[in-house]
Amino acid sequence: MVALRAKLTGFSEDMVRWKDLVPGARRSHRGVREGKIVKPTKDNAGSTTTKKLKKLKLSVIRRNELMGLSGDGTASAQVFATERSKDMRTLEEKRNLLRLAKSFCDAYPYIPPDELARRVKAEAEAKQKTDSSAMLATYMQSTNDRIDSLASMLTHHLPALRTPGPISPTSAIAPMTIVGMSDMDTHAQPKTPGTSELALPVSVMAATAPEPQPAATSHSGLLSLPSCESIRTYAVMLAGTQALTFTYNDIPDPRQISFADDIPRLDRVWDDKRANWDASECSKLLVIKGTPVALRYWPDVYRNKNDQRWKGIKATWTEWKYVAERYRASTPEEFWMEFSSDDGKRFNWKAITACLRGQRAVHDQELCTKARSEYGMEFETHFSNRGKVMTDKSAIARRYLMLKENQMDVD
Repeated sequence: MVALRAKLTGFSEDMVRWKDLVPGARRSHRGVREGKIVKPTKDNAGSTTTKKLKKLKLSVIRRNELMGLSGDGTASAQVFATERSKDMRTLEEKRNLLRLAKSFCDAYPYIPPDELARRVKAEAEAKQKTDSSAMLATYMQSTNDRIDSLASMLTHHLPALRTPGPISPTSAIAPMTIVGMSDMDTHAQPKTPGTSELALPVSVMAATAPEPQPAATSHSGLLSLPSCESIRTYAVMLAGTQALTFTYNDIPDPRQISFADDIPRLDRVWDDKRANWDASECSKLLVIKGTPVALRYWPDVYRNKNDQRWKGIKATWTEWKYVAERYRASTPEEFWMEFSSDDGKRFNWKAITACLRGQRAVHDQELCTKARSEYGMEFETHFSNRGKVMTDKSAIARRYLMLKENQMDVD
């Protein structure tokens, strides 16, 4: 108590400290406030009680449109009341909601995803068909216009032929045939005095003009499909200088074949020049126009045909090639002696192909080393492809063997 009295006495004697008890300055507010201050908007500058309507989301607007309610996007267009912990709806409101749900289900029935996808696909196909028909009609119209233009040009020079009677432009197409330069000497008419130099070489096939035909059918003979002679043919030289000619449509799909458990069968169907070649066995693999084709000719049949068939069998055929060549290079006993374990168990197909792959890698490396040492500074000249020096060992080995073979032929 004594200390408090001493503080009050000291405070009362110091007038400078009295200002600490005065509250700070405050802004005078504009009139009596009821809650927060509402700033006037641009539209209603003088009204502080008007509130801007809240715009609904697009999903809410779409839902209201499906429900048949107002789709103006205002907040007043609500479908359901605010959910509460206790259902305060009356029985009539519940029945109205059920009727609304039933009418909605009747108007928008459930469509399974498969049916929906089928409908979308059908609509896309119909649209594509319509577009294709429109494009074809436009192309045909353009073609007919060009033919009509050529016909009018041809009719313009018809007086030079001195044909009896007038010929209408429409009927001038049928009785006349444009001939090529090779037939000009046979079909060309002798030029009479007064004729134009631009007269086209034509031949009048009939004295009387036929009846005019519609434009859709009068030019149908001029638009013809390619003949069968334009289809490309292929040829494969079989054994005995027998040439097998065929088209793309004659090539069947390659069959799924495996020689993993029967390598001697691979030897019987690989080459038709060997005495042990089995034509009946080979006819089960590939037959073109009634002729069995050996496996060694498959690249000539399936390669460069603009499809994926050769790409699918190329790796498998390459394994057949190396196994068949190694099997035919010696006797079957020597082959299995090389590709067997110490206890006499034969290797499977995968192990055999792995061993052959390793042998080829060693052989290719030897040929690469020999080629580099033999050609020296001229290696880049002889072993380049499309302006780039070869780096693949197998490619270098093949090029080296080819050069050696050509050199032997020259010698």
